[in-house]
Amino acid sequence: MTALDRMGFYREVFDRLEGCRILSPDWTCLYLNDEAVRQARRSRQELIGRSLLDVFPGIERNPLFSLLQQCRRSGAGGRMTGAFDFGNGDSAWFEVSVERVPEGVLVLSTDITGRVRAMELARRLSRTHHVLANVNRAIVRIRNLGELFEKACMIAVNDGGFAMVWIGLTGSADRRPVPVASAGETAGYFDDGGPFNRSGSAVDSPIFAALREGKRAVRILQPPPSSAAPGMKVDPDPGFRSMASFPLATSDKIQGVLTLFSADRDCFDADELPLLDTLALDLSYAIEIAEKETGQEALTSVMSGRPHSAAACTGEGNGVIELTPDSGSVAE
Repeated sequence: MTALDRMGFYREVFDRLEGCRILSPDWTCLYLNDEAVRQARRSRQELIGRSLLDVFPGIERNPLFSLLQQCRRSGAGGRMTGAFDFGNGDSAWFEVSVERVPEGVLVLSTDITGRVRAMELARRLSRTHHVLANVNRAIVRIRNLGELFEKACMIAVNDGGFAMVWIGLTGSADRRPVPVASAGETAGYFDDGGPFNRSGSAVDSPIFAALREGKRAVRILQPPPSSAAPGMKVDPDPGFRSMASFPLATSDKIQGVLTLFSADRDCFDADELPLLDTLALDLSYAIEIAEKETGQEALTSVMSGRPHSAAACTGEGNGVIELTPDSGSVAE
């Protein structure tokens, strides 16, 4: 059978399968069926006749590429399950099998992203329920607000898997939140204006939207490009991919904000957000009870004993932001 005959055979058989592609020994795409084109998030014209190394820069660092190289060198096929990053913030999970063929390497792939994300969602919801239960136990047991806030942040990080969590109280005249408790990957976050610089202006920051509008606000964070032009606006926390802020409110006013960061851009979805709303309500209830017992002293004592940097708390440096009625809004 000639190479041309074999390619016709491949098309007839593999067009009916899951993602299928044939790569030459130099990783040029010789053939892709429609499903493989869809999985690649590229057009057929962008793929056929081009090397994987050119279409997907950095693919050589993905474990999948090691499997391809092994197959090309030894002729031994193999299977693996893993994630693939398309380089534009999009990613997917695949089950992949490879075999050597006369033209190079045959790659069959099944997109299992939906299955993986459903399992991850179930795990995340279970963790968040665990956070709620443990924070409620802490609220019953701990009467000191400062200690309670620190414990709640630690629970959210340790039990909930969030990358970083902090609580701020609105004690200043312009209602900037004063950070009073935090946990997780906080190194450097509260320096040089802290959340005020790192979360944008009052117009586009979920922190200030939650304070301004009295409801949660969510944002997907964009990692800095490999080479950012001078003045280009990027999010300065490359380890964080999403954040959400929730107002802490008593019966008469908004008292502060709970802000959570995740390394997963899809973390704050429609299933998890109501649970986190409940977490914020529980902490708000704790504030209200403390105020009834000790008055304004309950919050004043927490803010006076804050462990975070003075610059972040006072808004010194580049992070001074004032909240006004026409500061703008952030869509939920």
